[in-house]
Amino acid sequence: MTDRNIRQAGNVFFAILGAVALVGVLGAGVMTFMKGPLATSVKITRMNTAETQMALGAQIAVMANRQCRRQRRL
Repeated sequence: MTDRNIRQAGNVFFAILGAVALVGVLGAGVMTFMKGPLATSVKITRMNTAETQMALGAQIAVMANRQCRRQRRL
């Protein structure tokens, strides 16, 4: 192999390594960018679920209290 062919082979490997690194950096950037909005939406969903469960619990408590009062009257 001549000196020029060796340098060209090294350049090919360097280009492949650079492409892999670029894909990795882009992937990490996209994941970091998406993590913020996704975390916020998960937090909002959990809060809404908790509020709904608390409201249902309150309604059940009120209904049970009414039923106990009706039974006491009888």
